[in-house]
Amino acid sequence: MSQSISIDITPVSVVTTVTVDGVEESKVTKSIDRIEINKDIRIFLNTSAQVTVLRFSGTTLYDIQHLTMTGTDYDNYGTDDTYVNTWVLAQLGYTVAV
Repeated sequence: MSQSISIDITPVSVVTTVTVDGVEESKVTKSIDRIEINKDIRIFLNTSAQVTVLRFSGTTLYDIQHLTMTGTDYDNYGTDDTYVNTWVLAQLGYTVAV
């Protein structure tokens, strides 16, 4: 079973436009307020690390993103999970909720 860390973030609004037959039908706004970072990080030795992030609106899963850490970020990672958490937040432009 995979492990993940849950981080409450300052809510971020995400607007999705629904288009049917080329016509914009409606806009759905969700507030992303939590992420989970899967700790089963896929490592490509000496190259990169792939991190899976789940984004939530309340208790509802909004989407899943796969972020790839390369270069200096990968070199600085080592085995420090705190570094991964900080890196993911920075990549997504999120801040930890106070």
